[in-house]
Amino acid sequence: INPTATPGVYDVSYDIYVQNFGNWPLTKLDIEDDLTQVAVTGMETISNVTASLTSNPAGVTLNPSYDGISDIYLIDPSTSQNLPAYPVAQNHFTIRVSFRITGVIPGYEYDNNAYGEGYDNLYNFRVWDLSTNGSNPDLNGNYKPDDTGEDQPTPFIISVAPELPPCAAMNTVLM
Repeated sequence: INPTATPGVYDVSYDIYVQNFGNWPLTKLDIEDDLTQVAVTGMETISNVTASLTSNPAGVTLNPSYDGISDIYLIDPSTSQNLPAYPVAQNHFTIRVSFRITGVIPGYEYDNNAYGEGYDNLYNFRVWDLSTNGSNPDLNGNYKPDDTGEDQPTPFIISVAPELPPCAAMNTVLM
């Protein structure tokens, strides 16, 4: 989170790490990040949305139309994207989402979850998961990162430094 030169305007960036924890390749891969779910108080405005691949051993293609608001699909939905299970060196990728947010409430916790789904290529079963805050998606270490409690949203809070005294009038009252 970085403040801009304009008061109350912040640039936010975070990474979404996607990995196939299963034994079968995934087909029809879909990764979504709906930024309207971040702006929940109705006072916020989200703009300047970008998505970029910071690591892409799986070879996925980003959706050039992604804006996080009217188009929430991070990877290109016009092509069938796949995510291999093996080799492990190629079963993952990282997307960096960046945006500008205005109208935030200082001290309010804003949360975000990305959503991913795909189909195993053996039985065509749909698998899906919500993102988990931090760099460890499998919090209990059982190689199954979709267990209950392993979908903790990524929070961000705009904090305001306190001023003492908070204003000139308060200084006069205190003296």
